[in-house]
Amino acid sequence: RLKGGRAMGGANEASAVDVAQVVFIGLNTVIPLITDELLTFPKLCRQYFALLAQTLEAYPGKVAALPPDLFATLMRTLEYGLKHADREVARESLDALGAVGQFQ
Repeated sequence: RLKGGRAMGGANEASAVDVAQVVFIGLNTVIPLITDELLTFPKLCRQYFALLAQTLEAYPGKVAALPPDLFATLMRTLEYGLKHADREVARESLDALGAVGQFQ
């Protein structure tokens, strides 16, 4: 079960998993591996930007707390997506930036 972004397991609350942290550890691993060449594959490109949009919409606070180098890489990735010829990719990038922009 999930409650407030945390897995609720029962007896041992101290071992609860922070889902957002797991997601961002994964992104931290994946983002540096995604190259311009890989983004030429339309399905991969759309799925990657959809993942970013969903993640940034769900966890904007975690995005604001990213290390500066990862945050800069993420913003460059979204800039790439905004300029992409595929409308779906551009829309997902805009949605992701909108979610970050609305974070207070």
